Amino acid sequence: MSEGIELESHGGDIPAVEVSALTGKGLDDLVETLALVAELKDLRGHREGQMQGAILESRVVKGIG
Repeated sequence: MSEGIELESHGGDIPAVEVSALTGKGLDDLVETLALVAELKDLRGHREGQMQGAILESRVVKGIG
């Protein structure tokens, strides 16, 4: 991939989850995937403070956003 990110579907170790903020599709899968990755990689965060996230790929549907 262009930024050195290899998705699981292409032999890498980064999971991809299709979600839609409009319909709510895939949100449960996203939460499950995040929890699993955090557990496997023993990731911990601070209870206080700001959170950050990034969208690696998205698509705009004309008239919707």
